[in-house]
Amino acid sequence: MLSPQLPQTQFVMHAAEATISLDDRAKQVQQDWLGDMLPRIKEYSALHAASVFVPNPAFHGSPYSGTKQFDETKGQGLGVWFQPDLVEAAFFAVCRSRYLETAQPVVYEAKLEPKNVAIFPTESDAYAMFIPRAGDQIIRRDRAPFDLHQVRSELKRAGFDSIYLQDRQSISAINPSIITLVAEHRALPLFSAEVRPKLERSMGEDFSVHYAYLKNLTM
Repeated sequence: MLSPQLPQTQFVMHAAEATISLDDRAKQVQQDWLGDMLPRIKEYSALHAASVFVPNPAFHGSPYSGTKQFDETKGQGLGVWFQPDLVEAAFFAVCRSRYLETAQPVVYEAKLEPKNVAIFPTESDAYAMFIPRAGDQIIRRDRAPFDLHQVRSELKRAGFDSIYLQDRQSISAINPSIITLVAEHRALPLFSAEVRPKLERSMGEDFSVHYAYLKNLTM
C-alpha cells in the first residue's frame, strides 16, 4: 500500500526547518571552535611575542600601482603580507601579474607598527585558526569551520591587528591602520636587473616560454 503524499505546503515547511537546523548546527560548530581556539591563540601569542620579527622597512609586492591605502579584505583573505627583501617582493609582484590582462607590478615600501600580533607556528595553522596541543587529533586542523576571510574577521574582532607565521617569519596586516606607506618602487626594473639573469641561466630556453607574459607588463 502506498503511503500518502505530504501536501506541498507541508513539504516546503519541512525543507525550511531542515535548512535552519543545518545553519544553526554550522554556527554552533564555529562558536565551539572559537571558544576552544581563541584562548589558545592569545596564550600562544603572549608566550611567543619575542619571536616576532617586524621588518623595517617592510615590502609588499603587488600587480597594481597607485594604492594609497591597503584593503585587508582583498585577495586570499588573510590580510596584506609583507617581507623584508625588496628584490623578492619585486619577484612576487611580477609573478602575481601573470594572469592579468593589464598590470603594473610595483613594490610598496612601508613601516609597520603592530601592537597585537596573532602568532601561529605554521601557515597551515593560521589557515585553520588552529594552535596544536598534545592530544589533539592531527585531522582536526582540516576540519576548521572557517574560510580565510572568516579567520581574518574573527582574529580582528578578537583585537588582533596582524598575523605572524613562525615557520616563514612573515607578517600580515589585518588592520591597515598599522601600515604607513613610505614609497612605491617599480618591480620590473628590479626583476630585470636582479632576478631575470639568474632565471635565464637556470631555465635556459624555458624562460622565454614560462615568462612570455612579461612583454604585456608595464615598466
